[in-house]
Amino acid sequence: MKLIFLFLFLLFNSIDSYEEYQLSFEIFLSGDKKFDLYLINGNQNLFYSGKIENIEEILYKNSKINEKNKNNYQIEGNYPLIYILDKNYIKYINLFPINTIFVIPYDYIGKINNSYDNYTIFSLLGSYFEFEFYSSYLKKENFYYVKIGKKSNETTQNNLNLFLFLNIFISLGISLIIRDAIKKVEQEDHLPIHFLIKSISDILFITNLLNNLSLLFFKDKEYFYVIEFMLIFIYSFYKSIFYASMILILLGFTTISFYGWGPKFKKINLKILIYDLIFSTLILLSIYFFNITSKLNLFYIKNISEHFALLCFTIYCIIKKVIPLGKQANYEQSIRSDLVKCIKFKFRRLLFSSFIMLAYTIFFLNTPFLDKKYIYHYIDNFNYHIIFQLFY
Repeated sequence: MKLIFLFLFLLFNSIDSYEEYQLSFEIFLSGDKKFDLYLINGNQNLFYSGKIENIEEILYKNSKINEKNKNNYQIEGNYPLIYILDKNYIKYINLFPINTIFVIPYDYIGKINNSYDNYTIFSLLGSYFEFEFYSSYLKKENFYYVKIGKKSNETTQNNLNLFLFLNIFISLGISLIIRDAIKKVEQEDHLPIHFLIKSISDILFITNLLNNLSLLFFKDKEYFYVIEFMLIFIYSFYKSIFYASMILILLGFTTISFYGWGPKFKKINLKILIYDLIFSTLILLSIYFFNITSKLNLFYIKNISEHFALLCFTIYCIIKKVIPLGKQANYEQSIRSDLVKCIKFKFRRLLFSSFIMLAYTIFFLNTPFLDKKYIYHYIDNFNYHIIFQLFY
């Protein structure tokens, strides 16, 4: 755990400047368009996801504002992100709540004085005419949402690329080691669990490989959303096999009982796969239509609920399977039964599997806190989230 904290610290604290940000228009089924920003005032660990508004349109709706009452007037409504492309409107910033985020052209920085110190204000690093086109055109013609987050500098990006290759290398090494270990098992002793373990390790390697290659070569392409949906499918497929395997193992299959493994596994696997695909797809699509919170926050809710359910199921299996098996082992020992060694072996194996799942679920319940500390404020936080979920 300490090594993971250390690695994340080294990787995501190599920023040359805490004022390098980006604004991204995430366009429905069309990719994204990014604009570089400079932080003038405000929170240095900010991440925003949602809608964007033009201050001219807001003031037009509040037509009662004039020079005489503007110091006492308060804008009504929720406008978390506002852009200003006319310097004459900067004087109206104080009419908005202090948690409102503003984006202005770089040329207008001189207009920002001490009276705006409590506001979060960004300036566009480049021509604002292209930004004006996107902001006005997309509001009327397309489904989209806006993100603002930190931009990874060259050092951090190089470290991340190195980590992607390291992740592939580790996954491949694990897959080869497991294959070699299973080869040493006598053919007559092969069980379905051996095939599942081998499949899980192979799928994990393939998932890492596809995810990392797509991030390296297709991240800034127009149709990266296709890759995103594909990765969600592969990741869901991997999770469905892993979770189905662990659920059956916790219930005592391949330890207490061996009958009916195949049909039960297929049934559980299919249900988990359909559930994960439906909810993941709904999250990826809904963010374009409903600006409730960020895409990553929605996945946090989904992941926490999944791992909490797994934690509860693990505790249930400990109570219903592990503890009774331990009591049986003690009873068999008290009567000097010939089954003592067999039942103790089963008990240790099932207890070990239960502890593994307890550690697994508790750790993953805490990964959102790791994300919040190290990667949440980055513009590409969702991509980083998938990378590190696979690494964990």
